[in-house]
Amino acid sequence: MLHWANDFRAVFWVAVISGILAVTLLFFFGIKEPKHSHSERRINPISRKNLQRLSLSYWWVATIGALFMLARFSEAFLVLLALQINIPIALTPLVMVAMKIIYATSA
Repeated sequence: MLHWANDFRAVFWVAVISGILAVTLLFFFGIKEPKHSHSERRINPISRKNLQRLSLSYWWVATIGALFMLARFSEAFLVLLALQINIPIALTPLVMVAMKIIYATSA
């Protein structure tokens, strides 16, 4: 952002080019999926019977996790706060990086 004087289009083009390069490298050098025989009939593992087999402790963890996800805020609010306290717009991606590092560390 600093190099291109806050030109978002140039930054996004760099991101698109690096993304295309990554997908191309994965296509040629990535791990290949093994061949599957299509003779066996596939079924959906999520059924009422399978859900009833899950223990009560699983449902407690799932419920608490869902409540925590409701309390999670959008990254856009953090960017708006950074702009409000006069952090230059060119450093906004670094705010996002710092937030992701804090998320990863706390996880």
